[in-house]
Amino acid sequence: ILIFSSFLLAKNALGEDITIPNPLGVNTFEDLLNKIIGFVFWVGIVLAPIMFIIAGFMYVISGGSPQKVQTAKKIMIYTAIGLAVLLLARGLVVALKSIIGA
Repeated sequence: ILIFSSFLLAKNALGEDITIPNPLGVNTFEDLLNKIIGFVFWVGIVLAPIMFIIAGFMYVISGGSPQKVQTAKKIMIYTAIGLAVLLLARGLVVALKSIIGA
């Protein structure tokens, strides 16, 4: 059994090296951070209109209830603030890169 178990181990054919491809396509920590930040940015851009639609729907079906109207308004305000923060952060990064020349 011990003799045949060596066949189960992965061996290189003709002594070739095994290379594992990088699925993320990044080589530095900075590139990884840029990918993560870009992903979060686009998730926020996609979710903002959805949240506006949900808040508008909640406002329409509130039936005049002050508490439900207030909740819908808060969702709209927080969504607008979040979207503004996303856009300003992205614009600030682009502006700083152009000033620094990076």
